Amino acid sequence: MTMSDNAMYRIGTIGYGNMGSDWAKQFAADPHWELVRVCDRDAGRREEAAQLAPGVSVCEDAEAVHGVGSLFSGYFPLNL
Repeated sequence: MTMSDNAMYRIGTIGYGNMGSDWAKQFAADPHWELVRVCDRDAGRREEAAQLAPGVSVCEDAEAVHGVGSLFSGYFPLNL
């Protein structure tokens, strides 16, 4: 994927644990990305994520991330 200087991509993340919170923080800090939604089962993590970026919404149900519309989506396989 090539990004132009003024491109803006909307993204939502599922999971706000160790890796998910790092990714969300990087997306929130990058001017090419708009962090729109963060999903996590843990209420404390959702509360923390809500403070991350203006306008970010949080949810418990992963399906709600897919319902936002016009979000960049990707699959990041992990070897656990």
